[in-house]
Amino acid sequence: MSAFFGMTGLVGGILLNLVLRANEEPMMHKRYANVTNPAMRAHWDRCERATLEKYNVVPDEAKKHVLKAWRWAKDHLMRKEGSGHHFSFIRNKDGSICCAFAKPQWNADHCGEGMPTGAEAIIRAVCEYESGY
Repeated sequence: MSAFFGMTGLVGGILLNLVLRANEEPMMHKRYANVTNPAMRAHWDRCERATLEKYNVVPDEAKKHVLKAWRWAKDHLMRKEGSGHHFSFIRNKDGSICCAFAKPQWNADHCGEGMPTGAEAIIRAVCEYESGY
Protein backbone atom coordinates (compact mmCIF):
# COMPACT_ATOMS: atom_id res chain seq x y z
CA MET A 1 0.00 0.00 0.00
CA SER A 2 2.80 2.44 0.86
CA ALA A 3 4.50 1.59 -2.44
CA PHE A 4 1.35 2.72 -4.24
CA PHE A 5 1.34 6.06 -2.43
CA GLY A 6 5.07 6.40 -3.02
CA MET A 7 4.54 5.96 -6.76
CA THR A 8 1.57 8.33 -6.70
CA GLY A 9 3.71 10.95 -4.99
CA LEU A 10 6.46 10.42 -7.55
CA VAL A 11 4.05 10.77 -10.47
CA GLY A 12 2.45 13.83 -8.85
CA GLY A 13 5.89 15.39 -8.38
CA ILE A 14 6.79 14.76 -12.01
CA LEU A 15 3.50 16.26 -13.20
CA LEU A 16 3.95 19.30 -10.95
CA ASN A 17 7.48 19.75 -12.30
CA LEU A 18 6.17 19.58 -15.88
CA VAL A 19 3.47 22.16 -15.12
CA LEU A 20 6.01 24.50 -13.53
CA ARG A 21 8.37 24.11 -16.49
CA ALA A 22 5.54 24.79 -18.93
CA ASN A 23 5.04 28.18 -17.28
CA GLU A 24 8.73 29.10 -17.69
CA GLU A 25 9.84 31.08 -20.69
CA PRO A 26 10.69 28.47 -23.35
CA MET A 27 14.13 28.12 -24.90
CA MET A 28 14.02 29.90 -28.21
CA HIS A 29 16.84 28.10 -29.94
CA LYS A 30 16.45 24.39 -30.54
CA ARG A 31 20.21 23.77 -30.78
CA TYR A 32 20.59 24.53 -27.08
CA ALA A 33 17.34 23.04 -25.77
CA ASN A 34 19.20 20.51 -23.59
CA VAL A 35 21.21 23.16 -21.68
CA THR A 36 20.29 22.96 -17.98
CA ASN A 37 22.62 25.61 -16.55
CA PRO A 38 20.44 28.72 -15.96
CA ALA A 39 23.29 31.12 -16.77
CA MET A 40 23.97 29.41 -20.10
CA ARG A 41 20.23 29.27 -20.90
CA ALA A 42 20.03 33.01 -20.27
CA HIS A 43 23.08 33.58 -22.49
CA TRP A 44 21.61 31.62 -25.42
CA ASP A 45 18.24 33.34 -24.95
CA ARG A 46 19.96 36.74 -25.14
CA CYS A 47 21.82 35.65 -28.27
CA GLU A 48 18.57 34.45 -29.84
CA ARG A 49 16.74 37.69 -29.02
CA ALA A 50 19.60 39.72 -30.50
CA THR A 51 19.56 37.52 -33.61
CA LEU A 52 15.83 38.01 -34.08
CA GLU A 53 16.16 41.77 -33.65
CA LYS A 54 18.86 41.88 -36.34
CA TYR A 55 16.88 39.52 -38.59
CA ASN A 56 13.74 41.67 -38.37
CA VAL A 57 15.64 44.80 -39.49
CA VAL A 58 16.82 43.21 -42.76
CA PRO A 59 14.75 44.30 -45.81
CA ASP A 60 12.03 41.80 -46.76
CA GLU A 61 13.10 41.59 -50.40
CA ALA A 62 16.51 40.29 -49.30
CA LYS A 63 14.74 37.50 -47.37
CA LYS A 64 12.89 36.35 -50.49
CA HIS A 65 15.65 36.03 -53.10
CA VAL A 66 18.89 34.12 -52.61
CA LEU A 67 20.94 36.42 -54.82
CA LYS A 68 19.72 39.55 -53.01
CA ALA A 69 20.38 37.88 -49.65
CA TRP A 70 23.87 36.91 -50.82
CA ARG A 71 24.59 40.51 -51.91
CA TRP A 72 23.23 41.87 -48.62
CA ALA A 73 25.39 39.46 -46.61
CA LYS A 74 28.53 40.20 -48.66
CA ASP A 75 28.06 43.97 -48.24
CA HIS A 76 27.18 43.65 -44.57
CA LEU A 77 30.14 41.42 -43.71
CA MET A 78 32.52 43.46 -45.87
CA ARG A 79 31.69 46.57 -43.83
CA LYS A 80 32.33 44.63 -40.62
CA GLU A 81 35.30 42.36 -41.41
CA GLY A 82 36.53 43.10 -44.90
CA SER A 83 35.93 41.23 -48.13
CA GLY A 84 36.43 37.63 -49.07
CA HIS A 85 33.68 35.55 -47.46
CA HIS A 86 32.63 32.34 -49.19
CA PHE A 87 29.09 30.99 -48.67
CA SER A 88 27.93 27.40 -48.96
CA PHE A 89 24.60 25.69 -48.38
CA ILE A 90 23.84 22.47 -46.55
CA ARG A 91 20.48 20.74 -47.01
CA ASN A 92 19.34 18.85 -43.91
CA LYS A 93 17.35 15.61 -43.93
CA ASP A 94 14.24 17.51 -42.78
CA GLY A 95 14.41 19.75 -45.88
CA SER A 96 15.73 22.84 -44.11
CA ILE A 97 18.74 24.70 -45.48
CA CYS A 98 21.76 25.88 -43.48
CA CYS A 99 24.23 28.47 -44.64
CA ALA A 100 27.90 28.21 -43.70
CA PHE A 101 30.30 31.01 -44.46
CA ALA A 102 33.98 31.67 -43.93
CA LYS A 103 36.96 33.52 -45.28
CA PRO A 104 39.07 31.39 -47.65
CA GLN A 105 41.89 30.91 -45.15
CA TRP A 106 39.52 29.47 -42.51
CA ASN A 107 37.99 26.03 -42.63
CA ALA A 108 34.56 27.15 -41.38
CA ASP A 109 33.70 30.36 -39.61
CA HIS A 110 30.01 30.00 -38.89
CA CYS A 111 27.10 27.74 -39.78
CA GLY A 112 23.60 29.02 -39.11
CA GLU A 113 20.39 27.30 -38.09
CA GLY A 114 18.34 25.48 -40.71
CA MET A 115 15.76 27.68 -42.45
CA PRO A 116 13.06 26.97 -45.05
CA THR A 117 14.77 28.85 -47.91
CA GLY A 118 18.33 29.65 -48.87
CA ALA A 119 17.81 33.42 -48.62
CA GLU A 120 16.54 33.11 -45.05
CA ALA A 121 19.42 30.77 -44.21
CA ILE A 122 22.01 33.31 -45.38
CA ILE A 123 20.48 36.17 -43.42
CA ARG A 124 19.90 34.05 -40.31
CA ALA A 125 23.53 32.84 -40.36
CA VAL A 126 24.89 36.39 -40.60
CA CYS A 127 22.56 37.65 -37.85
CA GLU A 128 23.54 34.72 -35.59
CA TYR A 129 27.21 35.40 -36.22
CA GLU A 130 26.82 39.06 -35.25
CA SER A 131 24.85 38.10 -32.12
CA GLY A 132 27.61 35.93 -30.73
CA TYR A 133 26.52 32.38 -31.56
